[in-house]
Amino acid sequence: SAGPGSTVRIRYTLYCRLMTVRTNFVEKDGGFLNGAATFLLPRGTDGPFDFTFVDFDPANTICTLPRNGNSWRAADVDTLCDSPILIGQPEILPFVVEEVPHDLIHLGDTSTWDMEGSREAIETLTKEMAAFWGQIPYSRYQFMNVIAEAGGGLEHKDCTLMLTSRWSWRS
Repeated sequence: SAGPGSTVRIRYTLYCRLMTVRTNFVEKDGGFLNGAATFLLPRGTDGPFDFTFVDFDPANTICTLPRNGNSWRAADVDTLCDSPILIGQPEILPFVVEEVPHDLIHLGDTSTWDMEGSREAIETLTKEMAAFWGQIPYSRYQFMNVIAEAGGGLEHKDCTLMLTSRWSWRS
């Protein structure tokens, strides 16, 4: 039994075979995790929450949360649940709009994908949204595009998780 202020280590197994933007999906080459479907949260606590993935290479793990080596930190429950995690060998296409860095991140088979065309399309959309709203309300943003035979998208505070068929963007 652990008392107040004690460190508790819990091990559990996640089911990671549902390919939706609300669940977890992981294969041998990579996948994605969503905070609400991943983390067990102690009742009555609001953070901060630190977590480490032991079997994932942090160089191949992308998350909008602040990172310290192999660990990440979420300030509170909402931030923990609102920060999807990509695992694998993503291709990152950076661009800047109004001095704010953005990344278009493709994870999956990009052999039929127009990489530069997709980056240009997302950059144009981002410029239009910034002009419409008159501001950019974040300091960095990531468009996380998982290329698989699925569809859907879910907006988060500092990123968007999208599932896209590899056949949906051709040159």
